[in-house]
Amino acid sequence: MVYLWLGLRKNSAQTSLLLFALLSYSCSQPAPPPKPNSVAIFPVHAVSSGESMDWLGRALTVDLIDAAGAIPGLHVAGPVSTLAAATHKEPAAALSVDALLRTEIDEKDGLFQFRIQLIRASDGELIGNHTMARGSEEMIRVHHEIARLMARWLGKDAPELPVKSGTSDLEAHYLYWRGLSERYRPGGNLEVASQFYDRAVQRDSYFAAAHARLAEAKVALLRTGRGSSADVDRARMLARRAVELGGDSASAHAALGAFLLWIDWKWAEASMELREAIERQPSHAAASQDYAVLLTASRRFGDAFSQLEAAARIEPLDIAANQSNQWLRLYARGWSPDQARAVPGVPVALLSAISESYAGNHAKATELATAVQEQGLRSPVELLHAAQVWRRAGRQDRAGQLLEKFPGSGPLFHAAAAALRSSSRDEVIRLIRQAVEVHDPNMVWIHLLPMFDSLRTDARFIEIASRIGLTAEEKPASD
Repeated sequence: MVYLWLGLRKNSAQTSLLLFALLSYSCSQPAPPPKPNSVAIFPVHAVSSGESMDWLGRALTVDLIDAAGAIPGLHVAGPVSTLAAATHKEPAAALSVDALLRTEIDEKDGLFQFRIQLIRASDGELIGNHTMARGSEEMIRVHHEIARLMARWLGKDAPELPVKSGTSDLEAHYLYWRGLSERYRPGGNLEVASQFYDRAVQRDSYFAAAHARLAEAKVALLRTGRGSSADVDRARMLARRAVELGGDSASAHAALGAFLLWIDWKWAEASMELREAIERQPSHAAASQDYAVLLTASRRFGDAFSQLEAAARIEPLDIAANQSNQWLRLYARGWSPDQARAVPGVPVALLSAISESYAGNHAKATELATAVQEQGLRSPVELLHAAQVWRRAGRQDRAGQLLEKFPGSGPLFHAAAAALRSSSRDEVIRLIRQAVEVHDPNMVWIHLLPMFDSLRTDARFIEIASRIGLTAEEKPASD
């Protein structure tokens, strides 16, 4: 070292040139690209053909998305959109993510062989690459293992995974996975998925994840009008049991929050559970979606918009959810026709008619409503709102014509139709009370549906609203 220093002293001019060249070279090198902060976990590809590997790959994909969603500071695309984007030419662009995780699975000699790659979307650079083999018993936790591996590749903290929500019973876990696969299979049957979840719960009564998914499915079925008072009681028990068993699980809190919102109308408790789910898994689209409904129904429109945007970013290709979001934006007076046109299947003309009706532009509203009727109204909700446009324009005859064969399901929608027909308030109140008694999930919308505006000062309506935890603070709109 002494001799080197002396040599440098003797050739100071050359040394200066050398140091300058080294410094210039280092400064000219581009900085390494930042670590991705958003990722899509693509459907696990089964190398071996066969239906058995297909359902396993689909179920593992959903569990892996949930596990990765707990990585701090990472946005993860939701399962509905990820599965839909698999056929897109540019899937990363469709999902607006920085990176893609691709996983292949094969079964050989009783072992499951995995090849896992994390790829940067912008340039195709391989960020991480790993192969491993796992036995059947190890498959129960393999999605957690891959999530930790991905966190390390991304330079992020390992996720706090819900260790309490799983099962040690391999058969129960595979029944649960069959339910997940059916739930997210194109054209999947929710009732069939429920049967698989139910069998998993029956096999392991301490399996929190299966309780949560079964409660989630039961609530979804109740929202479609398929269910009885016994189903309500079972869903309540399952949702509370899921949190009791797996309090560290975002899915358990989301399932309980959904039940408390849609069926029991316990707004404060629902808010707490949904916020807990979002905190544990920020990329939980269903929790953000339900929380947006709760906030909109509570008239906290600004907060609702942020949750709607979060849900849309997580699931940009979930058409049904994003169609619902446009209705929420309309109720919150934050609807944009340009934004709505980007979502397939949104009745833009009808929403425009309702918006014009809100603004008192009845000539324009009825013009748009006429065009909508010519194209066809596709649901009871659309029919009710179209009739409301005509009624507010003073055309009770046209409203009545639309409602002659109202096909609505559930007492609350029938109450809305009765209100539009100008039938007695007593009949409308009777139907609303019936909706409360049968836990009609549509009761969530009671303060947003304009058909009930003329009832908002009625003492009976106020009493019903208070029973479901809402207050009639907003002044009724004039008809």
